[in-house]
This record gives sequence, C-alpha cells and structure tokens, in this order.
Amino acid sequence: MTERTPEEFIGTATRVVNSAKEKDIILRVIGATSVLIHVGKDTPILDVFKSYRKLTDIDFVTYRKCWSKIEDFFQKQGFQPNETFNALHGDKQLNFTGSDNLHADVFCDKLNMSHVIDFTGRLEQDYPTIPLADLLLEKMQIVRINEKDIKDTLLLLRTHDLGNDDKDVINAPWIAHTLKDDWGFWYTVTVNLNKVNVQKNQYDWLSTEDRAIIESRVNKLLGIIESEPKTSRWRFRARIGTRKKWYNDVEELSIT
Repeated sequence: MTERTPEEFIGTATRVVNSAKEKDIILRVIGATSVLIHVGKDTPILDVFKSYRKLTDIDFVTYRKCWSKIEDFFQKQGFQPNETFNALHGDKQLNFTGSDNLHADVFCDKLNMSHVIDFTGRLEQDYPTIPLADLLLEKMQIVRINEKDIKDTLLLLRTHDLGNDDKDVINAPWIAHTLKDDWGFWYTVTVNLNKVNVQKNQYDWLSTEDRAIIESRVNKLLGIIESEPKTSRWRFRARIGTRKKWYNDVEELSIT
C-alpha cells in the first residue's frame, strides 16, 4: 500500500469534521494531524519536518452529548468499528478502520492518559482542531514521552507564538491556569518542556534561528506557568514530590 501523504491525512480529517458539523456533531481533530492543519503550507520547516515524522492514524475528540451518534456517523464516513476494542473501551474511546486500512480513534470529553485533559467547553474555541494550548498539553502530558511527540512540539512551538487567547496562538494563561491545581500534571509538563529545550539541539533539520525561537517560547511559557499562583492542593502535593507516583499508568492507547 502506498504511504499516505500528510496532505491526505489533513484532507480526511477535515472532511470528517466538516461532515460531523453538518450532522450537529461537535468533533475536533487532535494529535499530530492537528499540528499540521495549523502549519501554513509555505512554512519552510514543514517540508523538512515531513521527512522526519510519519503519521499513522487520525485522532478525534467529541463531547458525551454526541457520543451516541459517533459509531453510526463514522460508519457512514466509510469506517468500520473495531468491535472488540470498542466493547472494552467504548465508554471513553472508540476505534475505527477505514476501507484503506486508515485507523481513527475518537475520545469522549477527556483524554485519560498520563494525566487527564478535560475538553469541556474547549472544543468550541477552535475548528477543525482542538485549541493549540490543549494540543501542546496533549503532547506534554506524556510521562514517557516519545521522540515523535517531541518533534510535534518543536513544530508547534516554532510556528506559533504564545498569546492570551486561542486565535491561532498558544494560550499561555490557559495552560498556566490548567496546571495551577495539579502538581503532578505541572511537573510532567515542565519536565517535558525542558526536554524539548534540550532535544531541539539534536536535530540538524532545525536551523539556528529555529532553535532560538523555540527556546525563547519555551522559556517564556515556563515563566508564565511559574508565575501563576498555585492552589493549596498543588502546594500540599508539591511537598510529597516524586516520592509518590504523580501520573496515571496507561495502556498502549496512544495518540499520534
């Protein structure tokens, strides 16, 4: 089978979300495909990036109120349900396979992995993807982070500045607000942001300018996260630190 191009992933993902909108289903793209949707085609780093990051499937998220419509909707889009997987995990995640063996996962309300990302009220803030701040958190919440997630984060931070809203910028205040009550989530995200700062120097497809911009944005974001007043719950958990496990064990229900 011929390897799909990033443009084919983007085309399928946007087609499905647009079709969902016509059916009054709130559906958004998450994962690596959503990063590429936000990156302009004329961005020089993108062509180089494509050679180092292969997509494998498409991931989506929807709300509980739309959950009962999802299986029928995806079947009408040409996807068949993975009945065994869905019987086990169908209260929070559904898996489908297209006629061309393209896999799609749909998450309900939340992403329950190393940490929980709650999308309540967030899916309306961007289209056809989740907001960039949530996308960054999606990547940075992974305790045993993979190289592919580092690469996605590098592309995201290189091509998008920080801002105070969700209008094609990374909403830094929202990230800081999300982390201020959860020390474990805060710890994983800040550790991973520092890893991004270090690992960016390993990739020769990043120019000196690319690395400088990424480092500046990572450091600025870390500063905003640090300056956000923390709750008493956060401070209490911080005293325990890593002596107690701060993350959830997850099965291999990964997102691209």
